[in-house]
This record gives sequence, C-alpha cells and structure tokens, in this order.
Amino acid sequence: MKTRRGDGSVFQRGGVWWIKYYRNGKAFRESSGSEKESGARKLLKRRLGEIAVGRFIGPDAEKVTIRKLSDDYLNDYQVNSKKSLDKAQQTLKHVLPFFGDYRAHDVGTDLVRKYISSRQEEGAENATINRELSGSRECSTLACRPRRFIESPISRCCKRTT
Repeated sequence: MKTRRGDGSVFQRGGVWWIKYYRNGKAFRESSGSEKESGARKLLKRRLGEIAVGRFIGPDAEKVTIRKLSDDYLNDYQVNSKKSLDKAQQTLKHVLPFFGDYRAHDVGTDLVRKYISSRQEEGAENATINRELSGSRECSTLACRPRRFIESPISRCCKRTT
C-alpha cells in the first residue's frame, strides 16, 4: 500500500517490524518490538499523533528513569561546586527508594500523592515532603536543559502539599 509523503514508513529487520518517521526534519527509527506489521503501524500512528499535538518526547527520553535523573542532578551539584550537595543528597534519600525505578514520564499526580501519603504515614512533616519533592522537580528541570525532555515530566505534577 502506497503512503503519502510525511506519513512515515514501516519496514522489517529480521523478524521484527520497525518504524521510521520525521520530526522537524530529523529522522527517527524505532523498533515496534512486534513481529506483526499491524503492531508497527499502530506505533507509527501513535508517534505521528504525538508529533501532531506537540506531545512527542522521543524514544530515548521515554526510557529515562528517576534514578538516572537524580544521578545527573547530583553530578551537576558536584561539577558546579554547589555548596548544598549534602542537602541535595538528603532530599533524594527518601525519593529514590519510592520513585527510583519509575520512568520519568510515568510519574504523575496520582503517584506523587501516594508518595506524600506514605511519607506522612512515616511521620514526615509537610515541609520536609515539599523539600524532597522540590529536589525531584530540580532533577526534572535539569533534564530539560539539554533538551532531553520537551516538558519537565515531574514539575507538571509536584505541587506543594500545603
């Protein structure tokens, strides 16, 4: 079936179907992980829809975890000789066990609320929780500087608890 120019394409490599599409003149190739062409076409359609509505983040950014963002955050503190490295490590002390293995774009308001309620059950004050979430927001904001993300994934949902 012939597709229109700009609609992307699907192709097969080995037994797996791949997709190719463009955003702002840059080509993206991504495995659909499926052995069926229909699975690849669904992924291509989703990616083109994300591009059309401005929600495209890219296949690499989808895989970034909170732990990776926090490593980058602490590295930024060390490289730039920021005096509050100890405070930064302290704020992440409780955040990482809870959020660490989540992908950054999977963190939403509901997950942040679960974190807040679990910390309150542990006896943490609201101000402490706010500081911890503030560190998470800084991790997310730092990730936006090199354009890893188009929108800060955590900042959109980490609002103050009080």
